[in-house]
Amino acid sequence: MKTRIKILAFSMIITLASCRATIPESDTTAPTFRLTIKGDGFDRTFLHTNNFESFILRLKSNTEYEFVFTVNDRGGVRTATMTYSRDYIDITSPLPSTWTENSSSPATNDLVWTGNRSDPYRIAQYAGTFRTDGDFVTSTINIEASDFGGSSGLAGNATSARMNIFIAIDQETEIDPL
Repeated sequence: MKTRIKILAFSMIITLASCRATIPESDTTAPTFRLTIKGDGFDRTFLHTNNFESFILRLKSNTEYEFVFTVNDRGGVRTATMTYSRDYIDITSPLPSTWTENSSSPATNDLVWTGNRSDPYRIAQYAGTFRTDGDFVTSTINIEASDFGGSSGLAGNATSARMNIFIAIDQETEIDPL
């Protein structure tokens, strides 16, 4: 039993250490992100390289979906943000202690992870669930990620995307080209 606990503790330390970053002198590479959404027979991972203007994500109303939002930057993640309409999407999972939920406007919520230059991490991740609401509703999910830009004081790099979504009662969850 003690051996299993030691192995588990050691593997957790290695996992945490592998997520730590060293901010380079100069960082000109923008962070990357992935957003995986599963539910209603749908399973898709969206990457920062996708052309988000070429499709709309159709979600079924009153349906729960699992999601994993991950931002990665070798030089350290400064911020990771996912903004959504609080009228049509409700995060139903508990918020991890490393994330905050803010209201950037009367109609939207932001899930935000903020890095620390003194203790940088290369990965920010939130795995949770959300439930949709509304019928015949068009909205967006906005994603933003930034890094520290390097230790020399350069401006940070940023990546962003705007995913169009359509929520309705009588539809399957799917991707439709625009």
